Amino acid sequence: MTNITLKPALMEHDPTNPILSSVVTTLRADAWEAALKTANSFLEFSDVPYGILHGFDMGTLQALPSKTFIPPNHSSAKLHPTAIIDNIHNELAERRYSGPFHPDRLEMLIGPFRTSPLGLVPKSNGGEFRLIQDFSYPRNDPQVSSVNASIDTDSFSCGWGTFQRVVDLILHAPQGTLAATLDVDSAFRRKTLLADVAWWHCTLSEEFAGSTLSLPPPPNAVEFWVDASTSWGIGVIFDDVWDAWKLQPGWHKDGRTIGWAEFVAVELGLLLAISKGYKNTHFIIHSDNQGVIFAFQKGRSRSVTQNAVLQRIDHLLAINSIWVTLTYVPSASNRADAPSRGEQLTDIKKNNLLQSLATPAFRLPPHDVENIILALDKCYAPSTIKNHNYSIHHFHTFCDKRQVPGELRFPTHEVILLAYAASHIGKFTGSTARRHINALKAYHTINNLVWNGSSRLSKVLNGVNIKAPQSSARPQRSPVTTTMLRVLLSELNLQDPLDAAVAACACTAFWGQCRLGELLPPTSTTATSQLPSRENLTRSASRKSDPRSYELHLPSTKTNRAGGQTVTLLKQDHPTNPLPLLQNHFAVNELPKKASLFEYLPKNDNSNRLSKRRFLARCNAIWSKRGYSRITGDERGTVSE
Repeated sequence: MTNITLKPALMEHDPTNPILSSVVTTLRADAWEAALKTANSFLEFSDVPYGILHGFDMGTLQALPSKTFIPPNHSSAKLHPTAIIDNIHNELAERRYSGPFHPDRLEMLIGPFRTSPLGLVPKSNGGEFRLIQDFSYPRNDPQVSSVNASIDTDSFSCGWGTFQRVVDLILHAPQGTLAATLDVDSAFRRKTLLADVAWWHCTLSEEFAGSTLSLPPPPNAVEFWVDASTSWGIGVIFDDVWDAWKLQPGWHKDGRTIGWAEFVAVELGLLLAISKGYKNTHFIIHSDNQGVIFAFQKGRSRSVTQNAVLQRIDHLLAINSIWVTLTYVPSASNRADAPSRGEQLTDIKKNNLLQSLATPAFRLPPHDVENIILALDKCYAPSTIKNHNYSIHHFHTFCDKRQVPGELRFPTHEVILLAYAASHIGKFTGSTARRHINALKAYHTINNLVWNGSSRLSKVLNGVNIKAPQSSARPQRSPVTTTMLRVLLSELNLQDPLDAAVAACACTAFWGQCRLGELLPPTSTTATSQLPSRENLTRSASRKSDPRSYELHLPSTKTNRAGGQTVTLLKQDHPTNPLPLLQNHFAVNELPKKASLFEYLPKNDNSNRLSKRRFLARCNAIWSKRGYSRITGDERGTVSE
């Protein structure tokens, strides 16, 4: 039952009547009242402690019905009734719901009431849903107004800001301003967050574990225009030079759209600016794509491919101390429109972004230069690049606190390297320090910067390793055993599409000694071109009706990202034999050959793609009930009864 609006006389909970639950919250009304009185603000905000005890007026009293109104739920709720029921059971267990009630019984208790339709929205982690209560229903109905329509928005205003907006507020706040933040994990509730204690301990043990905020410099007057077109490619105008890049055939696959190309235009423009030596500056970039501008303002996009480019752009901005503000211009006024369509500009000169790859007496053909750039771009796995970006950010935080000037950061002066490495002593393991230093070295190599590492740096890193605190060492993970697999199979319903996929994946990973990242995407929305499909699994040549083995080709592995590896899955004289579990998975889920290997029904959208997160959630839910430690997916298996 949703949005039950009580009569005023019945809004307060009657402790003698156990039928209606009292307000459940972690907030303490007495503490709020004491704090407000101390601040001489109780008279102005006396509704806060009262609301914590009795519930807050959300402005819906005008929606009190004269007769009960119960519209049907949305189709998304009807398609997944189990998700709705699970949510209701959880709310009842937490005492946030009263009931359940028959409508006649509830009307007798509280008078006429109204409900709002329930619906479900898929979460990004795959296989899970977020419950919504549609308080804007019905829409445009002259007979019945929605709950939201009855609320005076002037009395209950709500503003949605961005991280940059918060930064601006902080930077322009007067001296002595106080602020507080709360993590809203679930709307209108506060929850305790589970964290990696070891990671937090190491991070918070640093002398400085925060980030620095600073006002951007005044905008640079240099002209900066970017554009992209599906008919040709990308164009950039910067500082009275222009450049252009033609999109390759098939560029629009794997989720790449014109929005992705517009993001790449910004990235290439920044690379052009950096190649000319621009640092510690603020650019105004002109673009005719409002989607890109809004994504920059929010700091994210709904597109996975666009987010990947945005991460690279953020990396460029951070390491070069560059601020950007994107401003909209109509396409007809965009100076970069012509080069993005393959047209040559004659009023300004063309730039050669890749001059640094030319020898003094000889210039390589363009396709050779492009191959160098492509090879450098692909030399590290995406996960490695992500770790490198974190290390670079960590280094900048170190430099910001000590006000190290930009010219000593890159190329990094030897003394700065020594100081940065030594800052890990007594706080982190030697491997963590070496990982950060190696990321710096990789950045220098890719960008053709002089690396000032020395034998003294090696000695400092050895000293950091010797002085590593015991608290920084994580306990060894327990392996997954055949006993754990037996427990898992005993709790899974092998006729359920999801459970059939989980069982097959678990035993395939165990007996094939595969990493989960080689079998499953991190989330259900991650591209799976580098993960096995149904056609990557073939039976042995003999006895195909009752195979003794399967050959599974992994398109990409940690040790061979390009060529992958072929794994042989042998028949095991054990209840966890992966071969019949794979056959069961294929029968239950009716997978076509082109489907992802561990796809499961229904097949109407990406929510059917088994992800690493969904897989681990299902396994840990079963194993934790039996007293096993939570697994992260990095554990290998061991045969143990």
